[in-house]
Amino acid sequence: MNSPRQITYSMFTAWLSCRQKFDYRYNRCIVPRESATALMFGSAVHSGLETWFKYHDIDKAVEAANRSDLSDTDQVKATELVRGYWEKYPREDFTVVSVEQEFATPLINPQTGAPSKTWELAGKVDGIIERNGELWILEHKTASNANDDYLNRIEIDMQIAFYAIAMQQVMKRPIVGALYDVLEKPALRLKTNEDIDSFRLRVRDDIDADNYVRRYVRFADGFLTLRQSILWAMCREIRHGAICPNTSACLQYSTCPYLPLCRACGDLQCVAEFYTTRQPHEELSHVIRN
Repeated sequence: MNSPRQITYSMFTAWLSCRQKFDYRYNRCIVPRESATALMFGSAVHSGLETWFKYHDIDKAVEAANRSDLSDTDQVKATELVRGYWEKYPREDFTVVSVEQEFATPLINPQTGAPSKTWELAGKVDGIIERNGELWILEHKTASNANDDYLNRIEIDMQIAFYAIAMQQVMKRPIVGALYDVLEKPALRLKTNEDIDSFRLRVRDDIDADNYVRRYVRFADGFLTLRQSILWAMCREIRHGAICPNTSACLQYSTCPYLPLCRACGDLQCVAEFYTTRQPHEELSHVIRN
C-alpha cells in the first residue's frame, strides 16, 4: 500500500491561490531560481527568534538573523528587530515546550474519525508553549504594517488552525489558542552618502515598542472542528479537482514567480533560465510520524 501523501500549509494555500501554481510546484516540482525579498527577510528574522528561544543567547540570535542573502540594509533591519525583541520581552509568562517542531500526522475524517488513506498533515510549527497549564501555538510574523486590519484576521487564521489540528494529535493534548508575535519591519531607507554603521544606529533608534505586537488568541468553540471539515473537503478537491490558472492572482501582491512559465504555456525549456527543480516540502528536514 502506498504511503499517504503529505500536505503542508504552503501546499494548501498554493491550491487556494492558483491551481496552476500548485501543479508547477507540487506535481512538477518546479521552483523559481530566485526567492522573493520579503520571504528572505522574514526567514532571517524567523531564524533569529528560533535561536533566541532555543538558547536564550542574544548574540547567537542576532548572528542567526544576519543572513548573507539579504541586502546590507535588510541585514541591519533584521538583526536590529531581533535585538529589539530581546529588549521588549526579556522575560516571558510562558514555558517553551518545543521550538521548530516538525510533524507528520494523519488527516482525520471529521465525520467518522478515521484517518485518511490519501493524505497526512505535515509541517513545522514555530513553537509550542505552555501557559497556565494550557498548550498554545507560538507563531512569529513579520509585516510591513501591523495595523488593525492585519491583526483582526488572525482570529480566523487557517494556518494556525492547520497547526493546532495536527499538534493536538501529536501532543495528545488540546491546543487552546495561539500566541502571535508580530514584528513590524522598519521603513527607514539608506540616505545618500550614509554609511551602513550610521544607518544601523538610526534603525536602532527608530525601533520601539510599536514595532512589536503580541496577542493571545483563544480559539472559539467549534473553530477547530469547522476548520478540520474545511481541510478535509479541500484535500478531496485537491485530489479530484481540475488544474486551471487563476489569472486574478498573477499580480495580487507582487508578480507571481510562475508568470513567465504560464506565458510559455508550461514549457519549461522556453524559460529554463528562471527555474530549477526541487522536491516538495524542502523546508522539512526530518519528520517523525505520529
